[in-house]
Amino acid sequence: MPDSHQTEVAEVVDRPMSISHFVRTLQAYAPAILLSLSAIAVLYVIIAVALYVFSPAQRVTTQQFRLDFEGASEGSYPNGIKFSSSDITSTPILLKVFQENHLDRFTTFLNFSRAIFVLESNLDYQRLAADYQARLSDPKLSAIDRERILREWQAKAASINKNEYSLNWLRTRDSDGVPESVVKKVLLDTLTGWARYAATEQHVLKYRLTVFSPQIIQESDSNGELIIAIQMLRSKVYKILQNIDALKEVPGAELVRSPDGMSLEEIRLRLEEIVRFRLEPLTGRVSAMGLIANRPAAMRFMETQLAYDQRYLKATQDYADTIRQSFSVYSMEERGYTPDTAATSTAPRDLLSARRTSV
Repeated sequence: MPDSHQTEVAEVVDRPMSISHFVRTLQAYAPAILLSLSAIAVLYVIIAVALYVFSPAQRVTTQQFRLDFEGASEGSYPNGIKFSSSDITSTPILLKVFQENHLDRFTTFLNFSRAIFVLESNLDYQRLAADYQARLSDPKLSAIDRERILREWQAKAASINKNEYSLNWLRTRDSDGVPESVVKKVLLDTLTGWARYAATEQHVLKYRLTVFSPQIIQESDSNGELIIAIQMLRSKVYKILQNIDALKEVPGAELVRSPDGMSLEEIRLRLEEIVRFRLEPLTGRVSAMGLIANRPAAMRFMETQLAYDQRYLKATQDYADTIRQSFSVYSMEERGYTPDTAATSTAPRDLLSARRTSV
């Protein structure tokens, strides 16, 4: 008869852990723990305050300003000279401001010149830049979309006036002793000194135009011939009329008055009347009254002047034809024409102009 074995299964029961020992230990060392934490906190505060006090500190004092002269948004002075914001903080201007305000009491000129700088300060431009920077930072943008957004950004950025700036003084430990009132005065003096220097030394407010002096109508060498003197005087009057036309292009030229109260348009009308009603009739009167001393010499002079006028007219017509041909080529490229079709389309017009010329 086989033996039967009984297997006894013993269940292991986890006894609950007693934390009374840990609680009693913590209660015993609680004062020491609290004292240690308090000491660490106090030490942290002391180190943080020391780092804040002894670390290099920088402050910036800013003076906002706007340039309202003509061409400021395009980066040029009214007379066409290129404008740069670095002109405001150039060495001659800063040296004069440094000496007038006696800043050597607080800092050196080298530290002062390094602390002054100019930045563009246009809120519209900054908002636009932030907007497009956020759009371009999208990783899902394709190369085509990115290029399109860049072109759109360039077009909008170019339309914003860039005439708002800020003059800044970076306050470091070397210049921390300068009072705030002196700093603001120095910034204003820098702007005033730059404006005075640009107007008086660089003459940026004066337009680069030629203004004829009264010496232009002085008596010329005409060898005593009235015809020659009349022609030379008429030529000078025409040059003065061209000069008046150039002066009228200056903004505000219609407000300019001569010492006797005449405007440029009134001066032009008076000169035209002199040429038409006095000089031109005077030429025929001199010839009719026999006041020409040397008629052959006068005839040769008139022939040379006629030849000169013809050559000048021919050069002007050639120049006009060159511009017309360039414009035609540009128009053909824009419309997709070929030279053959362009020649066919312009032939009747050229023939018509030739017929009119011949008539």
